[in-house]
Amino acid sequence: MILLTLAVLLPTLAFIVFSLPPVHNKIRTTTEEALTELLGAEVTIRDLSIKPFSRATLLDVAIVMEGDTVAKIERLGAGISLYPLIKKGSIVADYAEIIG
Repeated sequence: MILLTLAVLLPTLAFIVFSLPPVHNKIRTTTEEALTELLGAEVTIRDLSIKPFSRATLLDVAIVMEGDTVAKIERLGAGISLYPLIKKGSIVADYAEIIG
């Protein structure tokens, strides 16, 4: 009975946590910092949307290098594969899309 309760409670709690605006903001700023370091260019993200366990979307992404905007993307989305996330703690995108 305890395992069944945990099997329902933990995903529900994770869904609630990933739906909170402060969590979205922390993920957004962490993503900006990681992409800025990876690309060697300033990356800004206006907002993000997370559908826990399935999809993440970055909105209004800008990449600025040496003062020039080299890319401006309206929406950048990716599907997240649940099994590797649970099994290994790895984030694996099973599809991606770039719009605008």
